[in-house]
Amino acid sequence: MSKLIEDFASMTASRSRAALDRSVAQLIHELLQPRRTEIFQRQGPGVEACWLGTACLPEADRRDDATPAPLAGDAQRLRCAETAAWVLIDGEAARTIVPLCVGGSVVGVVDVAHARPLDAAQQATLGSLVRFYCNLCELLDENERDALTGLLNRKSFDETFTRAAFAEGAPAVAVGTERRGSPRWPQTWLAIVDIDHFKQVNDSHGHLIGDEVLVLVSRLLRQSLRGHDLVYRFGGEEFVLLLRDAAAEHVGAIFERVRCAIEQFDFPRVGRVTVSIGSTRITEDDTPTHAFDRADRAVYGAKAGGRNRCCAYRADAGAPEAAPPENVEFF
Repeated sequence: MSKLIEDFASMTASRSRAALDRSVAQLIHELLQPRRTEIFQRQGPGVEACWLGTACLPEADRRDDATPAPLAGDAQRLRCAETAAWVLIDGEAARTIVPLCVGGSVVGVVDVAHARPLDAAQQATLGSLVRFYCNLCELLDENERDALTGLLNRKSFDETFTRAAFAEGAPAVAVGTERRGSPRWPQTWLAIVDIDHFKQVNDSHGHLIGDEVLVLVSRLLRQSLRGHDLVYRFGGEEFVLLLRDAAAEHVGAIFERVRCAIEQFDFPRVGRVTVSIGSTRITEDDTPTHAFDRADRAVYGAKAGGRNRCCAYRADAGAPEAAPPENVEFF
């Protein structure tokens, strides 16, 4: 009983979705003792949506990378997400797949593989744990999400920055005769997206229309990025992007795609809206403050250069951090 209480204490102490996923997977695995327990989060909008594995037990079954998988890659998991109903699979490959419903939407699934079908008591236990998990997720979202846009807020930036940039939880690898963490350094990029002349939108059309512009920009940002990229609203007209595992030769094109998507959108009552984007690569000894400061300088360069453009920060004139398309300028 004391171990169970300790596990519940660990769950309620979690201040991030990733940590919560690991805690609930551990608890399910201990109570039901299945062959494998996995949690998948649904990432990205519409046709761009994908599965991102966030927890797996036993650890030996966990993939070493965090590469998203297509939703249609597993028909049963997809059926669970689309119907918001349990999927029970009998036979040698018995599985129980349970939807994770938060805020009225299926945000992920718990996928439990076991030697024989779960009995009624085990299903009830699993259902209770899932409901408990979803309630905690809603509390986390209230604390970590911007009320207007639903994006991550500034308060959650420092913690999610560390997880995204430094590949938290990555497996150790052999180096000579030793084993060390951080098997590889992910190419992670931070960008600030600032809406050009946003004060004029509020002054000319009112704050309700201004809020609608913010909501539509946030939607365009999510649609233009990959499912596992992170998007924050920092307040006012300023947004922050975290791109993990984006190759230097591609990252400039990604930011240019974001800029073009917003420029080409017809905003109701407002018409054309543009953004200035400043980006920087996160280095191995970085802090959120230092990375943000570099991206902020790049945004200043984009504004000074005429707005509606992308600028990448560079430490000196000879060493740009990214290789963007021809129409992207370096600051």
